[in-house]
Amino acid sequence: MTDVASPTNAATARSRDPLAFLEGEIDELKAKGLYRRLRVVQSEQRSRCVIDGREVITLSSNNYLGLNTHPRLRRAA
Repeated sequence: MTDVASPTNAATARSRDPLAFLEGEIDELKAKGLYRRLRVVQSEQRSRCVIDGREVITLSSNNYLGLNTHPRLRRAA
């Protein structure tokens, strides 16, 4: 009888499908409610922006100084 849980058999299964391990890990994170889904920002990051089709108030971002909309910086870019 073969021990499926043995390290050798697990390594063999992973070598057939190297992504199977990652798929299992992701499924586990989703089941625990810990899977992070990145949001798509569809407009400029201002005090209000559109994320995933909804207008929202932006309370934090990488643009906390508002520099991405500054006219001088836009001209320089």
